[in-house]
Amino acid sequence: MVAATSEDFLSSESAPQSVWEHLIGLVVNEDDHVTIQQLNQLCHLAKTHTSIVSAKQLNSLYYILNLGLLSPAKEVRASALRAMRLCMKSVNHVAAFNEVHSHLLVAKCLDCFDHNDAERLQALKLVRRMLTHFPEHVPLSVITSVAAIGRDYALRQEIISRKGATDKEQESSKLGVTCICVLAEAAVVNPAIVAQCSGVSVILSYIIYCNQPRLSEALLASVLYLLNMPETRVYLPSDTYIEFLLAPLSDPNMSKERDGNELNACKYSVVSLFRSWAGLMRLCRPDCSGLQTLLATLSLNQDNTRLTVLDILYELFNICKPEVPESDDEEIIWEDMTFEPNPKYSVQEGFIVAECSDTIRREDRARIDVVVNHQVVLLSAFISAGVLETLIDVLISSAHNAKVYVLSTFLLSEMLCSATRLLFYNYNRVAHCLPTLMHLASSFTASGDCKRHQAARCVAALWKIEHWRRNNFPLSSPYLKLAQRHGGKTSMSEILMSTSLASTPTVGSGMV
Repeated sequence: MVAATSEDFLSSESAPQSVWEHLIGLVVNEDDHVTIQQLNQLCHLAKTHTSIVSAKQLNSLYYILNLGLLSPAKEVRASALRAMRLCMKSVNHVAAFNEVHSHLLVAKCLDCFDHNDAERLQALKLVRRMLTHFPEHVPLSVITSVAAIGRDYALRQEIISRKGATDKEQESSKLGVTCICVLAEAAVVNPAIVAQCSGVSVILSYIIYCNQPRLSEALLASVLYLLNMPETRVYLPSDTYIEFLLAPLSDPNMSKERDGNELNACKYSVVSLFRSWAGLMRLCRPDCSGLQTLLATLSLNQDNTRLTVLDILYELFNICKPEVPESDDEEIIWEDMTFEPNPKYSVQEGFIVAECSDTIRREDRARIDVVVNHQVVLLSAFISAGVLETLIDVLISSAHNAKVYVLSTFLLSEMLCSATRLLFYNYNRVAHCLPTLMHLASSFTASGDCKRHQAARCVAALWKIEHWRRNNFPLSSPYLKLAQRHGGKTSMSEILMSTSLASTPTVGSGMV
């Protein structure tokens, strides 16, 4: 009878205030119990009206919703959380929400794990609504619960990656990733409250295991935002080290146990760090240089770690990575070496313009190119840190691995070419000498015969790459290939006209 009366009353064209008073009467008559149907009616009112109660009745509204959060049924608690989210439309609502201590019950709903994914999802939606519209009034207890779930998930990721995830762990992983993303959002809009619950360390500890490039870059962007702004930099704890992200590469014991996915996750995070100004300045600090640590990992006699660091350098300097054929003959390797198409040259990205800017030297220096400036700073920082000498050491010690040898040689050649084109004289005079390589190639000591032979191979390989670059530079765009073939004509109409005239038979050629 009560359900029928409620449905008839809701379907009538009554004012929201009268409907609200009717719902209060139903709750009082039922001994302070709230049903799902009543909560759904409240949600319907919140969707269709901007204000369903007066400012004096806000405390009563959240008292009634607290009754739903105290219900033993998880469906009722989920409906109460949904009603809270839809009713929260102003700062006064958030003040009433905190005054009646509803945030403690929301934190309880987040902490409780009893196959109640719908309830916890509604709680996270409520937290996101407060972060989006009222970030300065978000209670600390709710963010602490979100950080606790994210920290627990980040600590269990390493164990899951070793033994494999069960179905139950996969279900909880979805909630864990969502909590970390909510924590990253809170770090941008309200960094003070995230600093109180050590949320930055939770985000950094998960980035190591995140093998999704876009997600890893988004999470890292929230930390870099705190580093970039002077007013938010004070919220970072003193023991927060961005160099922690290099641990899968720099720790020999850890890097031996890492699989391909975790090394890729580390690669994505390091590339994102160097591509931002805040991360680049942080990693190039003289007191705790992450750049020196990254280059030192190339000295480790581990092929997986070396290949990962080489991939990082190829990504940072935007160098087209060659595909190395599986062969022991060096001549066959250099002859059959092919190149992966650069993603920038696709139709959806820069297409012809991106390839022209990389292959044709830009003569107009009136405008400042921010991308080139970043490449110049990045290249000068790496050369000052000794990347050329480090690559020579890798070339000398990687005779047993053809892939590492070829990738290192081609990277060294491309960096020398970029240094000639972009850097100033004080860098070029050191870059082109390569004193260590020439000294090893001309050393005639009995103990250095093997190194001398390997250094001579490197010098010959560098000459082959330079000769190949001058004569057979690969182009991805058919338009640029036609322009190169037809004497540099850049107009498509001229190219098509020339090709059509070349294929048209002249008069007297035997045509009937």
